[in-house]
Amino acid sequence: MPMERQSGGDPRDQSQEEDMDIGYDDNNVIQTFEGLEQRFLDDIMKLSKEQVDAEDAENARHRERINTINAQYEEQLSALRARHTTRRDEFLRKESVARQQHYQQMFMEFNPVASSAGESHIGYSSEPYVRERTRFPGGARDHRYESNKVPYPKGRAYNNDSGSHYY
Repeated sequence: MPMERQSGGDPRDQSQEEDMDIGYDDNNVIQTFEGLEQRFLDDIMKLSKEQVDAEDAENARHRERINTINAQYEEQLSALRARHTTRRDEFLRKESVARQQHYQQMFMEFNPVASSAGESHIGYSSEPYVRERTRFPGGARDHRYESNKVPYPKGRAYNNDSGSHYY
């Protein structure tokens, strides 16, 4: 009978051997409470380190994706700014050309002498310029000029919201 005990016929010996196979009992010494507590703390530290490493890897993936999205956004924003700059420049150019044509047309309508090439030059002392000349010499004021004031047109470029001003 002593041979049976040495060969492992006892069920308690088999459970201890299984524990050794699993890795819970590295040596045949009976575990103390402090030893079990240390093993438990080591397992917790190992699992928490694995969890932190997994979270760090996930955060790195998210950070990389956010950086990619930010780069795409910056590219789209710069393209949009370039389009807006082009459109603004085109709009300002067209508006400038239209104003220049309008002023030239107004000048031609107001001063028909300059528009006709066949007529001779009219001097400053001629009829159309006498009214303007009398406005400036000294103390005499031309009250006709002040009565002809018109309101300054409100415009988008002037942000004139405080009513009409006279100039």
